[in-house]
Amino acid sequence: MPGLSFKYPASALVGAADQEPNERNILLGELNSTDQLSSDLRFEAGAALPVPCRGSVVRLVFFKLFGTGVLCAVSGARATNSEVAISCAYAAAINMVACSHYYLIVRARSGPKA
Repeated sequence: MPGLSFKYPASALVGAADQEPNERNILLGELNSTDQLSSDLRFEAGAALPVPCRGSVVRLVFFKLFGTGVLCAVSGARATNSEVAISCAYAAAINMVACSHYYLIVRARSGPKA
């Protein structure tokens, strides 16, 4: 397949910011959720990743800590050795404390409910 190419043509990407939102092509990535905000509410200059991606990292870490905490608690409850059970209980407790902190971060970043 010599004619197959996964690159966007440059002509399709030029001038996308000058078009109205209803004229932009969603499939080419010319419209995203930050276009709905006014320019004074946007915060894009902080890092190389867009804001929704950076916000999802905190949620991902929260759910990873929650999952490993539950796994540690279940493993500790089923352990036959008391040293293993204590170690798993400590790990579950530490993960739950970290989860509570990440939950507070997620809640603070999501802002007030309308």
